[in-house]
Amino acid sequence: MRRLATLLALALPAGSAARGQSVRGMVVEIPGNRPIPDAQVVLWSDSTNAVATTRTDSTGTFLVRAPKVGTYFINVRKFGYMGGQTNTLPLVDVQEYEIVIRTPRIAPIMPGVRITARGTRPGDEMLQGFDERRRAGFGFFMTAEDIDKRNSPMIAELLRGVSGVDVAPGPNGRYLITSTRGGRSLQNGACMMDLFLDGWPIDEEALQRTVRPMDLEAVEVYSGPATVPTQFKKNLTGSCGAVLFWSRIRNRDARKKSP
Repeated sequence: MRRLATLLALALPAGSAARGQSVRGMVVEIPGNRPIPDAQVVLWSDSTNAVATTRTDSTGTFLVRAPKVGTYFINVRKFGYMGGQTNTLPLVDVQEYEIVIRTPRIAPIMPGVRITARGTRPGDEMLQGFDERRRAGFGFFMTAEDIDKRNSPMIAELLRGVSGVDVAPGPNGRYLITSTRGGRSLQNGACMMDLFLDGWPIDEEALQRTVRPMDLEAVEVYSGPATVPTQFKKNLTGSCGAVLFWSRIRNRDARKKSP
């Protein structure tokens, strides 16, 4: 992951236990400091474990909470912007970090160059990869329409009944998402599936705590290690399969109507 060189204005104000273990911030564009809405903000405990995710609101602000005291960093992504990640943030139980993340746009149009081809709209690249893998036929796929039809209140319920996937009660009131076809056994014979949000690995607890089915544009389920696409294999064996979740495109209806 590339470092975000434009992270500025990091502060550590005195806080209360109620506000502790959290980061409040704003994502803005440079130059100009214009707020960037609907940017994805992910809190990571290390390079492979995302523990919380959220999006900036219409004013470019966000609040993300860590599950426990520790050292974390934040990754920011938004179509059309450089994005990147912060330096490490030591989160303690009586303080709240406040940060401002400044990021420039990418791929500016060069002077004198006329663009005649139709541009790529937000979400098109993700949907192209989803459609290509769906045509290959090696998994179970849900579109936004499929997700809405299921009307599931939580991620675990959304996956219930999918062939090759078992959803069972786990600790702390959450559900375990396991494969019935995997090759690596864990406690009680369960085989935990690898989970990804927008192409990034995400912790199961963070996914179920911060993401709702209504927030998803598409889902891909690969219940066995042999069917997991290479770019989503955490190791050579593909472990116990994988589930890919893709965030809903906010202007999806407008995209459908675009020429």
